[in-house]
Amino acid sequence: GNDFMVAPVTDKRGTSVRVYLPAGNWIHLWSDELYSGTEGRWIEVAAPLGEPAVFFPEGSEAADRFIENLEALQVF
Repeated sequence: GNDFMVAPVTDKRGTSVRVYLPAGNWIHLWSDELYSGTEGRWIEVAAPLGEPAVFFPEGSEAADRFIENLEALQVF
């Protein structure tokens, strides 16, 4: 969908993943780092076991609810 981008590690020994982010402002769920640009780009991000590469667009209401649920479950 438009609210999340998820890029799992597919190599069983992998701890990072290369991800293509479309143009716009994207926030990495686990680090809260902002990635922005007027053009899409490839990035490499950490994705250790239990923390897959998850990004959401800045200002996403769905992401806010998701983070609230993670905090309520004490996962985040």
